[in-house]
Amino acid sequence: LSLVSNTSTPYNHSINALNPNLTAGEANIIVVGREGATNNAGYLGFKYAADGDNSNLISLGHWGNNFQLNVTGNGRVGIGTESPDGELHVESSGNGDVYVERTSGAKIHLQAQSALGNIGTASNHDLGFMTNASVRMRIKNDGNVGINSNATNAKLEVVATSGEVFRADSNNGAYRLVANQTGVNMQGAVNILGTTLIDGLS
Repeated sequence: LSLVSNTSTPYNHSINALNPNLTAGEANIIVVGREGATNNAGYLGFKYAADGDNSNLISLGHWGNNFQLNVTGNGRVGIGTESPDGELHVESSGNGDVYVERTSGAKIHLQAQSALGNIGTASNHDLGFMTNASVRMRIKNDGNVGINSNATNAKLEVVATSGEVFRADSNNGAYRLVANQTGVNMQGAVNILGTTLIDGLS
């Protein structure tokens, strides 16, 4: 089959495969593959929901495993779901896994389990958290955590060149521990293992 179109418009129709009799839940598909058997053929299809509705889908699927990759009328993409909640929605009956990998580099893993959500690296690399295009917090591949630091010295390392480095408040500020550029300030009682060593420190 060879199709040649000599028109030049923003949308040049080389093939129109339309079915005006589709009702809600029905699909019009084009099948390609080896044979009509499970996973031996695939299709590009359109699944109709309602006239002009965003729930109408453009879909890719396999014979016997239907509607695996879906694009809604408003441009949302669903993998494993026909009703994506956002611009990209991945759903699975088991753990839902998304990987982003650079060749010979870091491999980021986003996973949804039945009772836990995970995000991290599936490779031997650090995980960074960014704001304004800069890494602000880093979890090292050995588990150390650094804020404005590479976290090479301790399980938790916080570094600041100005202002407060650390603050912990309780009881509306009645008890406070603050580390800044000039020292460490404490307010309230200091207890170690239930014994009050200093009371009313401020």
